[in-house]
Amino acid sequence: MTEKICTRCHVVKPPEGFYRNRSRADGLTEWCRECTRVAVKAYRDANPELIRDRKALYVERNRERVSVARKTYREANRERIRQTLRCWYQRNAERWKAHVREWAQAHPEVVRESSRAWREKNPDRYRANKLNARGRRFDPAAEKITARDVVAALAACDGRCYLCGETIQPEVLSFDHVIPVSRGGRHVAENLRPTHLACNARKGAK
Repeated sequence: MTEKICTRCHVVKPPEGFYRNRSRADGLTEWCRECTRVAVKAYRDANPELIRDRKALYVERNRERVSVARKTYREANRERIRQTLRCWYQRNAERWKAHVREWAQAHPEVVRESSRAWREKNPDRYRANKLNARGRRFDPAAEKITARDVVAALAACDGRCYLCGETIQPEVLSFDHVIPVSRGGRHVAENLRPTHLACNARKGAK
């Protein structure tokens, strides 16, 4: 077969213009791909609740199969998924922020536990985030400090306070601007050194 007529739009098209259907003699659907897509979309738009219920029922009956299929798809389409999510967030930034705020307000215990677990797992990223928040108070255009910068600053001082020379325990770790921002110093990695909280407080803006 080199051509076939769609029974819906009555246009002659090549076999590639139809979906496969093994139950038919020619192995192809009666409607062409375009007509099928239009009909399916119209049906879905007219029956959203029915479609949602059918999907939920299928997932309930085939949990393991669906789980494997989703995992396989995610692993094979990581970049595509990231790009799709990025585009969605850009188009719905305010909507997403409002949803996150509402969810956090309704689940404070979950948020606290999740934040605590994340801080314990990512101490350097947590310190970098705190430094960036601090830097934005001084300068909205402050250079971003990364977890790598935090690690490098600690390594450069061998994990010791650059003011008193003693080893710094994580719970009393702070970072100080060598040249205070109030005296023209910049909030950049090169101007930050690890200190004890107490040493930093004693130094002040000197």
